[in-house]
Amino acid sequence: MSDDDAKDAIEKPIHGEGVAILDDAVALILQYTHGYPYFRQEWGKHAWDIAAGSPITKADAENASASVIAALDESFSACVSIGSLPRRKDICGRCQNWDPARIGQTILPQL
Repeated sequence: MSDDDAKDAIEKPIHGEGVAILDDAVALILQYTHGYPYFRQEWGKHAWDIAAGSPITKADAENASASVIAALDESFSACVSIGSLPRRKDICGRCQNWDPARIGQTILPQL
């Protein structure tokens, strides 16, 4: 996915609801998620959820980190408990205590 497409994937659903998101917030979400669609979607959702209003700011995206990581940890922990493929179990097992700035470095190369 191109950078413009990844940016649009964050902005369009938000704009469609009459809410704005600042460019630096989008840039931070893309940096943290390396554009990976599932992570990007979660980060956008959580930043929107904690925003006091429009526009969603870079601080909102930063402050969403804890709730995003908790949601991703829960999601990936569930994949281990439901008996998914061994490769997926290995990846999920590495997802404990993620550093949001390293998601793409530690998880994405393994997918």
